[in-house]
Amino acid sequence: MNELQDYYGYNLATIQGESLDIGGCVLTATGLTDYDLNKIYEKRVTLMVDGRYYGFAGIASAVSFINKTEKTKTITNITFWGDKDCIYSLKFRYLIGKELPNELLWSKKDNQIFSTLKAKKDYLSTVMGHKLQRSINKYEINYKPFNY
Repeated sequence: MNELQDYYGYNLATIQGESLDIGGCVLTATGLTDYDLNKIYEKRVTLMVDGRYYGFAGIASAVSFINKTEKTKTITNITFWGDKDCIYSLKFRYLIGKELPNELLWSKKDNQIFSTLKAKKDYLSTVMGHKLQRSINKYEINYKPFNY
C-alpha cells in the first residue's frame, strides 16, 4: 500500500469489503448505505439483502446475483441510479421488473427494428453479450439520479 501512496502522492482510502464476483463489480460491507455505494463507490445498482446493502457496477452482475439469491434470501430496496428510460434501465426493468417487452419497446422505430415479440425479448435479455434469465420474483425498482 505504501508503494501506491508514494507513487500517486496521496493517501488511499480502503474499506474492508466482500468481493462477490471475479470482476470486482459487487461490493458490500457492514455500515454502507445505498447512497454510500453510489456516491463513493460509483455503483449503478444497489439493493438490500437481509438487511445489508450490496452495490453493483452494472446490471449483468446485479441480475445474476438476484437470480442466485432470491430463492433463499429476502431482496428489497432495489435502486437503479440513473435515467429510468436509458437502455440499461429498460433491460433491468424487463429482467427483474413487472414490465413486458411491448411496454418497454413500443415506439414505431422499436417496432421496425424488433418486429417480433421474440426479437424484443432477446434484445432486452442480452447484456454485454450474455443472455440473462428473468428473475422468478418481479420487483419494484426505485430510480434515483446517479451521483458523481
